[in-house]
Amino acid sequence: MKRAALVATIAVGLGASSSTRAQPIPLPSPSGSSFVDCAQHTVSYVVAPGARDGDGTAAHPFGSFGAALSLAAKLKACGVNIAAERGEYVESITTQVRNVSIKSHTGGRPLLRGSITHTGGGFLGLTSIDIVGASRVAIRKIGGQASLLSVRVSDTVAVANEIDTGIGLWVSGAAEVVVRMSVFHHNAHNAIRAEGAGTRLWMSGTSVTNTGVNPLVRARIASSPSAPNMDVGAVLVTRDASAWLSSIAVVDSETAGIDVAERAKARLDRVVVLRTTGSGAQGVSAHNGAIVDAYLVNVADSATCGLAVAGASMTSNQGVISKAPVGACVTRPQMSTRCLQRGTKYVDVGVPVTAETYALPSVEDTEVSCTTIDAKPFPSWQ
Repeated sequence: MKRAALVATIAVGLGASSSTRAQPIPLPSPSGSSFVDCAQHTVSYVVAPGARDGDGTAAHPFGSFGAALSLAAKLKACGVNIAAERGEYVESITTQVRNVSIKSHTGGRPLLRGSITHTGGGFLGLTSIDIVGASRVAIRKIGGQASLLSVRVSDTVAVANEIDTGIGLWVSGAAEVVVRMSVFHHNAHNAIRAEGAGTRLWMSGTSVTNTGVNPLVRARIASSPSAPNMDVGAVLVTRDASAWLSSIAVVDSETAGIDVAERAKARLDRVVVLRTTGSGAQGVSAHNGAIVDAYLVNVADSATCGLAVAGASMTSNQGVISKAPVGACVTRPQMSTRCLQRGTKYVDVGVPVTAETYALPSVEDTEVSCTTIDAKPFPSWQ
C-alpha cells in the first residue's frame, strides 16, 4: 500500500460523512520516531464545546480537547491534529502525545479557559486560538519544538505562595519555539519566559502588553537588601537560553520590558519597548554574563533606565533611547560603553550613560570591539 493511502486509512478524516458515525481505528504503536513514521500514525479529530457522545468526526465532534487527546494517547498515536470549532472550552490540558496540532476549524477562534502543558519532546502547534485566565502557566513547553501562530494569551493568574506562576508562555528543556503574529496581554508575571541551556526562542510580529509581576517577586525586589537574580521581565530569556526577537512591541511592563539574564543571549531587531513603570524598571536589561545585540531598538518612558547592563555585554546599533532618568545604566560592563553608542541616540534623558568606567578612544581612534550575535531568523524546521 502506498504511504499516502496508508495515512488516509489510519487517520480519522475531518470530512467524514455525516450519515455514518466513523469508529476510531486502532493504530499500531510507531516503530520509530522519525517524521515519516509519525505521519503514518497520526489521527485527526474535530472538537466542539458542549458536544456529547462524539467520535471526533466533523459530524459528531468530541466535546473537549481532553477527549481527543485521551483517545490519541490510548491508541498510542504518534500525532494528533485537532480542529476546534468556535466557542469556549473550560479545561486544562496536559499531554505527552508526541506531536499535537490545535487550530480553529472554520475560521472562528476557539477560546480556552485553562492551560496547555506539552512534555516529552515532540511538536506542539497552536494556530488561531485564544487562551484566557490560566492559573499558573498558560502554555508550558518542555523539550521538542513548538509553533504559535496568531495565538492570544491573556489574563494569566499568579497563585498565592507560588513564585513561578502568572506566566503566559514558559519554554524550557532545550525546546525550540517560534512565536509569530501573536498577542500576550495582561499576564500576571512573565508574558514569555525562555529558560535553560539549548532552549531557543524566535518571535516576530508579536505584541506583549500590560505585564505585571508576581507579588512574591515584587516583595523580594523590595526587600533590603534586594534578593538577587529575580526572574523578572515581560520577556525573559535566562539561564543559557537564546532568543531572536524581531519586529515586536513590549508595552506597559511593571518590571523590565526585555530581560536577558544568567549567560543567556538575545538578538533584538526592530524592537519597541514603551513604558516600563515599576520601581527600578528598565526597558532592556542584560545581567550576569548575558549578551544582547540590538539593532534599531526604540526604548521610551522607562522608570529608571532605558538600557541596563550589569556584569554583562550589550551592543546598541542605530537605536533611540528616550524619556528616562538615565539612558543607559552600566555596572561591571563586559564591553566598552561605546558599544551602547553605535549610532544610538539618547533623547530627552537626564543622563545619557552612567558607568563606573568609560572606555576612551585610542590614539588611532580604532573601532571598539563589540559583541555581535549571528543567529538565524528562524530554525531550519520552519
